[in-house]
Amino acid sequence: TPQAGKVGEYITVIGKNFGLSGKILFQKGKDSREAESNLPPECAQGWWTEEAAVVKVPGLDIGSWQVKVLRNDGQASKPSVLRVVPGAPGPGLCKLDPASGPPGLEMSLLGERFSGENLETQFFKKKKGKVLQWTKEEVKAQVPEGAQSGRVQVFVKDISTNVIPFEVRDCREEACQGKLTCCPDGSCRA
Repeated sequence: TPQAGKVGEYITVIGKNFGLSGKILFQKGKDSREAESNLPPECAQGWWTEEAAVVKVPGLDIGSWQVKVLRNDGQASKPSVLRVVPGAPGPGLCKLDPASGPPGLEMSLLGERFSGENLETQFFKKKKGKVLQWTKEEVKAQVPEGAQSGRVQVFVKDISTNVIPFEVRDCREEACQGKLTCCPDGSCRA
């Protein structure tokens, strides 16, 4: 996501079996370029998961580019297409902290260019989260009641960011996975 983007804009490549690390490649004919992963320090960890990778569109020519996930073991995904369009990059998400939690949880949505009025968060199936405060790099929001696991995004003046998966769950009822620890607020954190 999205299907179109500008140079320097965040995109989220979503799929399965991405492995523990790898890279995102943009290809057009014989030209192949790696996505930018020079994310802000608060997003340096966690930008790559088994099911999603958040990167910036590198300096590419305007037009359609094939996007592939290349795992460290050499396995490549089937390509999807991103249309690179002219213009300045819009707002973008690079990390959700935490990436899972129950309704009512206060969370941080980290990224860039969250300036202006009319800012809102949207959870899966257009469920709006309550925005508590924001800066140009962080939105503090509350997971809405009735939220379901799925994609989360921020809208700034009706311009949407890329999406990042969020899992609605309470670890006090269902244990955290992997190396995550269950916190008193019901979220799973490293």
